[in-house]
Amino acid sequence: MLELRRNINPPSSLFRFSIPQILFVTFFISNIVKQTLAFEKINITETATKSYEEEEEGKIVPHRTFLETWEIVIICVVIVILVFLIVLPIVYVSLFGWVLPACCRRKRNEFSHIQQNREKKIGEIWKQQYTHQQYTQVQQQYK
Repeated sequence: MLELRRNINPPSSLFRFSIPQILFVTFFISNIVKQTLAFEKINITETATKSYEEEEEGKIVPHRTFLETWEIVIICVVIVILVFLIVLPIVYVSLFGWVLPACCRRKRNEFSHIQQNREKKIGEIWKQQYTHQQYTQVQQQYK
């Protein structure tokens, strides 16, 4: 009935690492290989930067920027959103003033009959000057 189980050790030390760790190492090594293959040797006697004057002669050359296209797009979108968030409230306040729109106002300001009676009784209680004995009588009356 009793079954003895042995600890089975993996035959290789490769199994000690988790899958994300193995993927990270392979990605890191592949990036190093790509960078070394893409590295272009520059002759030290020549200038380190290439002169584009001959190729650009007679052409309209755009200004160079260090930002990528997606970074420029994000900056433009954020600026447009901020402008709308600043301008729209200013326009609303200048047209309508500091007033809530009709859709945001409370629908009914009237009290129900029960709430009016309650407010009336509370007002009467606060107007009267009670002694301790009268106060306990009123308390017992409302219990």
